[in-house]
Amino acid sequence: MDKRCPHCGASLREDASFCPHCAKSVNLRQMQKPPVARRRHIVRAVLGLLAAAALALGLWLHFRPRVYDGLGEVLYTDRDGTWQVCIAWADTPFTGSADRYTNGQTNYDYRYPSLLYINDAARKTHAGEEFLQKVDRVTAEFVQPDEALHISCTVPKPRPDYVPDANSVTFVDFNISAAGEYTAELVITVHLKNGDRLRVHQNQHFSCVNVYDYTPEDAPMETLEELQALVDELGRTLEPDAVVNLHLPPVTYEGELVLSYRDFNLCGSSEDEERTTFTGTIWMEIPTGRNICTFEHINFTGGGSGVGVSAAGCIHLIDCAVTGWEIGVLVSEANAWGWAADCRFEDNGVGFLVNSSRKDGNNISNIHYSGNTFANNGAGVVFQRTDTDLTLSFEGCRFTGNGIDIDNRCNQPLDLSEAVFE
Repeated sequence: MDKRCPHCGASLREDASFCPHCAKSVNLRQMQKPPVARRRHIVRAVLGLLAAAALALGLWLHFRPRVYDGLGEVLYTDRDGTWQVCIAWADTPFTGSADRYTNGQTNYDYRYPSLLYINDAARKTHAGEEFLQKVDRVTAEFVQPDEALHISCTVPKPRPDYVPDANSVTFVDFNISAAGEYTAELVITVHLKNGDRLRVHQNQHFSCVNVYDYTPEDAPMETLEELQALVDELGRTLEPDAVVNLHLPPVTYEGELVLSYRDFNLCGSSEDEERTTFTGTIWMEIPTGRNICTFEHINFTGGGSGVGVSAAGCIHLIDCAVTGWEIGVLVSEANAWGWAADCRFEDNGVGFLVNSSRKDGNNISNIHYSGNTFANNGAGVVFQRTDTDLTLSFEGCRFTGNGIDIDNRCNQPLDLSEAVFE
């Protein structure tokens, strides 16, 4: 094939580098494009990727489920306001409790409630009904318990019959197998529907106390004078937090007994037709606090005047008969409280009277007055002053032949739905 000039078309030799006819070069040169600034494009791409990643991270951090932890309480804010979720006592529901202290004896089963409240943090009002619309479920658990502390808790559930304003009640069961002091952490978690979790922590402290049991074989207690001498000696010599059980013989004690140093548990007994009986007043004058005197299986028999049991602290009566007094049981003084179960109050001016200007709501030891009979009293029960809005229930109680069954002068909340009135 002939080589021709690309400009004029003249025939050329194969080795010609220019055309002799038009004098132009016949070697065609390829035009080179100028280099592209590739580094600038790479930098821009990297910055774009970083910006997109930062935006994605920001969105994830903003919308991701969050965990809120607090000791005693957690404050949670959303578009509807700020909420307080707290473990608290019934009479101080707007104050979170970071610590709880409990005494117990070894190898004894105990149960007590832990209360969870949900409040409007700004207005200091109960807001559980509104906030629970945001809640999926509530759980509870204990962490870091000691081997000698056997502890568990129930699933938190509403108990309006028990504590109306508490959003959930968790019952704690524990048993201490060895003497000592122990701590376990209760964690109640509110799982919200949006994935957030509100974890309220409470340190629960347990002290194992000594238990002393005295029977007529251990110490003289056949007469009131012997019993008074015994309680005075034990009150002065035993440690204040010990549990002292006095197992009384089936005798009748004539005269008054004064408990002035510490709390005692008086456990009566029966033999043939005889039962442990007091015909004079028992004066309970121990310092107010969490101490409780318990009287079991005892008759308190009066002659138509006076007071059967006068309590300036916390007192429990179980399977007792209180008859023939102007006032059968009188609970008075600040922070005092009284409770009775399976007892009979009969032929008294007033069977059971509460006049307590309590300043410490923790002193309410029990609100279920179950299985009692109030018969032929001028007034079965009188609530003169209680200073609590907790509802007291009378399930299984029977009221018959009284002038007034319940004289509720202070408008104490009562649940009488399972009581019988004849």
